[in-house]
Amino acid sequence: MKILALQGSPRTNEYTQMVLSKFLEGAAAKGAESEIIWLAQKKINACTGCYSCWFKHPGKCIHQDDMPQILEKLRLADVWVWATPLYHFSMTSYAKRCLERTIPLVEPFLIESAGLTTHPYRYPELASKKIVLISVCGFPEKEHFSALVENFRLLAQAGRWALAGVLLRPGAETLIFLEKLGKRGEAVMSGFLQAGQEIVEKGEISKEVENIVSQEWTHNRPFFREQANLFMQKRIEYEERLRKGEEKRSFAEYSAGA
Repeated sequence: MKILALQGSPRTNEYTQMVLSKFLEGAAAKGAESEIIWLAQKKINACTGCYSCWFKHPGKCIHQDDMPQILEKLRLADVWVWATPLYHFSMTSYAKRCLERTIPLVEPFLIESAGLTTHPYRYPELASKKIVLISVCGFPEKEHFSALVENFRLLAQAGRWALAGVLLRPGAETLIFLEKLGKRGEAVMSGFLQAGQEIVEKGEISKEVENIVSQEWTHNRPFFREQANLFMQKRIEYEERLRKGEEKRSFAEYSAGA
């Protein structure tokens, strides 16, 4: 199995990557090959809606950038993993721009699929793709992901693809204190690992595992907000000390009181 991870975060070593890495580790343990494309590091021009890829140069975009190589990798992969932090209830602009530029993969004709009008594949190998959505956000409630999940549900339905897993991690910034989360933190990260294993072994991720990775850290939401606000205040104080030249430690060291 070939897995292509489309990493939509502008940051290379933060919460999206933490959980994505665990997922890919699980997949690798079961023999899958994987590749991460860091979309923020690629040159991907915005789609102009000119439809040249449909009529003037079928299957080819007018832009000369990195998308042709990405489209080729999409054609060859068995599983597409869209990994993105939640920005204003949706994906990042890097992920959205890439998604919009996949239009050369389909033809302009209209067909019916599962009750929706959509487009036929330009390439027959697209018929067997699976999609996994991975997303993180700072808010404690899973409900914040609703619009993003619906976006990918419709994308899969229109594309005749299987939405094989939805892995959501609310309260993601708490992952910086993973060692303090105890058994709940271990369960969440093990859940991402198991999800990677399941996508290879079963072709889909179980609802049980989806629920494990998305469980709230605490049902006491006022307490969560209180602790988050204390963390934010400490970060503000840290940045102020940096500006004044009063602090040279990393934020992790400053937070730990080292």
